[in-house]
Amino acid sequence: RVNFYNMIDIIDAIGGVDLAISADEARVANNYIKEMCNGVGLDPSDYYMSEGNQHMNGVQAVAYCRIRYVGSDFARTQRQRTVLTLMFQKLMTMDIGLINNFLNTALPLVWALSMWR
Repeated sequence: RVNFYNMIDIIDAIGGVDLAISADEARVANNYIKEMCNGVGLDPSDYYMSEGNQHMNGVQAVAYCRIRYVGSDFARTQRQRTVLTLMFQKLMTMDIGLINNFLNTALPLVWALSMWR
């Protein structure tokens, strides 16, 4: 398990993801970007997105995954699956040294289920 802020760091550790978003998705994602940036003291204007192809960093990708008001709940879970799939595809193209660096960063951010009991 990870929280939103740890997922931001995990996505940043892999170098972000590339995908296209609609104008409606960008509008709603920007609201989530503002919320998350305010929570950690970042300037949201550095992260705002617009319609089209995007290279998303962790803040942007998590905001994209959180979108609930564009499409159905299935659309939201599809966005989450898309980001995870892109991350795994990126990992499969990395050399072992980069994968090791990623794992050293990402694994401490993941909580084992036993930590929740």
